[in-house]
Amino acid sequence: MKPVYKYYKGESECPKEFLGKSSEKFWYGEKVSSSPFSKEAVFDEWVKRADEARRNAPPIKQYIMDKYTDAELAVLLFITYLYATHCPMKDLSWTYEYGL
Repeated sequence: MKPVYKYYKGESECPKEFLGKSSEKFWYGEKVSSSPFSKEAVFDEWVKRADEARRNAPPIKQYIMDKYTDAELAVLLFITYLYATHCPMKDLSWTYEYGL
C-alpha cells in the first residue's frame, strides 16, 4: 500500500492558497511524512496503527474515521501525531477537516 496525499504534491514550499489555513498544516504534515513513508514497511506500520485506532475508537470517532481509506487514515494519524508531539496544541479539531 502507498500513502495517499491530498495536499502535498512534491513542492518545496507550501502553495500560497494553503497559507494560514488548516490545509497549510496538512501540507506540512504530508511533506514531513513523505520521507519515512517512502519505505513501505514504515507506511505499513502506520496503516496497522490506523486500523487499530479505528477499531478502538468510540462510535462517533469511528463514524468520522470511516470516511477515510486505510492509507488516508494512516497519513492523517501521522499528521495528528506530528502536531500533538512536536507542536503541542490544546485543540486538534482542525484535523477533522482533512480532505474536505
